[in-house]
Amino acid sequence: MSLWFYVVNSEPIEIEHKMPLRVQTVNGFAQSNIIPKEIKVRFRGPRTFMKNITQTKTPVKIKVTDPSLEKASLVTINSEDIPIPFGVEIVDYSPREFEVDWDREIKKYVPLKPQLVGELAQELKLSSTLASKEVLISGARSVLKGIGKMNSRAIDISLLEGKGELLLTYDDIDPRIKISPEDGVVMKYEILPNRANFTLKNLAIRFNTTTSRFSASTTKVSMDVLIFGEKGNLTEGQVKVVADIPDGAKGRITVPLKVELPEGVHLVNVNPEKITVNIR
Repeated sequence: MSLWFYVVNSEPIEIEHKMPLRVQTVNGFAQSNIIPKEIKVRFRGPRTFMKNITQTKTPVKIKVTDPSLEKASLVTINSEDIPIPFGVEIVDYSPREFEVDWDREIKKYVPLKPQLVGELAQELKLSSTLASKEVLISGARSVLKGIGKMNSRAIDISLLEGKGELLLTYDDIDPRIKISPEDGVVMKYEILPNRANFTLKNLAIRFNTTTSRFSASTTKVSMDVLIFGEKGNLTEGQVKVVADIPDGAKGRITVPLKVELPEGVHLVNVNPEKITVNIR
């Protein structure tokens, strides 16, 4: 009881906090003008409660139920529209009102164009695929009319190594436009060599298996690689070619080969890429 009394009656403070502003309306309409993206609010209350306010991104939601194509809607923000925790009061806020122009809402798919900057070494190239080549945009007809593509934020390809995934986020999105997927599109990439400058022959395949009752179409491979630096520094012991045979497999199966190379060595091709294994 004494602890609760202390919290509620602790010295009050005032803070200013910006809260996201969300204007909603009926289906088929979308805003065509630029409106405030946030509302600036001054709160007063115990320090403990203020921490909760600054650590959250709770939006102020306003619903317009009667949009019109002929005239703008005057949107008024009341203090009751601003969510606040218990024990906190609103001292002031702005804006208190603004106008929204309306237009018919349309939706369409547009290509997503990755913006690539930087350069790779001449011996290397970038191979990439997008989880989706198009994104869905929606908004006012007058706003979307001239939009034929969406650009990603710049990607410095000189910082990429090996292979992996990147989330492509969008560049300079008009606040009147909604885009899906909202967070971005995944790009899978791999840095590949343009050519080989060294060949390794008769490399033994390592078989990962729990059985010894098998035979393979071959137990050795050759491969072409691109080496940065002195070629004589690469030894066969630094290169691993692995065939993973699934547990419980029987009969004739095809097994892809996995290649592990040291840093600075890039695989151009391995021959063969797959082998046939007979499990008795």
